[in-house]
Amino acid sequence: MQNLIFGDLPDFEVSKVEYPKLDYVLRGLEANLEKVLNYERRNSKVVASDHPLLGMLNQAGQMLDADIRFHYLAALDLNDKWCAAHDITTASKAASPYLGEFLNGGDIEFLISSVDRIPNSKFVNGGYADWINLTPVRVVACNYHDSYPWIPGEAPENGNRWAMIAIDLPMLSIMYREWVKFLKKENLEETRSAFIRNYVLANAIKSLQMAKQLVRLTRMKQGLDVDHVRSDSEISVVDYESRLVKAQYSMIKDNSLRDLNWVELLQNTKIDLDQDLGYFLDIIETAETSQNRWALALSQVHLWRFLLLHDKTDGVNQQYRERLQRFLYELKRDRGVNGIRNYQAVNLVRDELERIAQLCKER
Repeated sequence: MQNLIFGDLPDFEVSKVEYPKLDYVLRGLEANLEKVLNYERRNSKVVASDHPLLGMLNQAGQMLDADIRFHYLAALDLNDKWCAAHDITTASKAASPYLGEFLNGGDIEFLISSVDRIPNSKFVNGGYADWINLTPVRVVACNYHDSYPWIPGEAPENGNRWAMIAIDLPMLSIMYREWVKFLKKENLEETRSAFIRNYVLANAIKSLQMAKQLVRLTRMKQGLDVDHVRSDSEISVVDYESRLVKAQYSMIKDNSLRDLNWVELLQNTKIDLDQDLGYFLDIIETAETSQNRWALALSQVHLWRFLLLHDKTDGVNQQYRERLQRFLYELKRDRGVNGIRNYQAVNLVRDELERIAQLCKER
């Protein structure tokens, strides 16, 4: 919904360059992620007793209806009420941020409601078969830039300033419901704290990896270093960092030499085996209003910075640049950001958007 400057993306005829070395590394990173995910799902660790997601389960985890389809409809109806009770920004209300509760790095963490509606056809025989792969929590933007798949809640650094996290409480409700049924069927005992850590947060690793890839590419374009986090756990994973850096630099250099507009650049910059930078355009599923427009914009600042750093002087991106400048000007006059009622966080949002506005003027 927050494809704020492109509108409908046009088709294009520019051929895509294949990067076998990058694909090799990305395939290896996928294997590492799968190892970590499987390990975390079997882990006996739990989140702290005051973790915000446990409080959300007190409401979203209640049995709303015996029929899973009506349960989900009831959860959708209650979503805004649940979000208001747990400081999650929605289209109708801005919310105050958390401090290091999700990534545990001391970051200012903005939570935004993003409801990816589950089709009715997915509910079969009174359940949701693929519940274990649901992603009710996703990291949509952050400032970390390593390649190691660490689980949210165990950040290797003491904060990188801020993060934007999408929360889908109706999906969390379904996932929790199916987990409870699974435990009963298998005659297992697990705590809700274990469910949050080993399923909900473990499933957020993938989105965190994607968010970190965008920051890496932006820093590389600026000539800045990227972090190298080495595993100190018992999981045996391959360290691809040096090869990843070389392959990403090669892709950035090639794309800089080609005559690509921003749309083409997005679709020619890989962040995953199956994803390009277009992944970030509609990463939050919500209506755009004055209450959440600042959050939608904040989730895009790394992407905008990447595009502006690649801009050319021949005016090929002029229409997109003008839309971005106009949007940032309107957003500066918009008072919706004041709804988060946190002086430090308000200034952080304004500073990030002002940096993009200044970068717009430099070229």
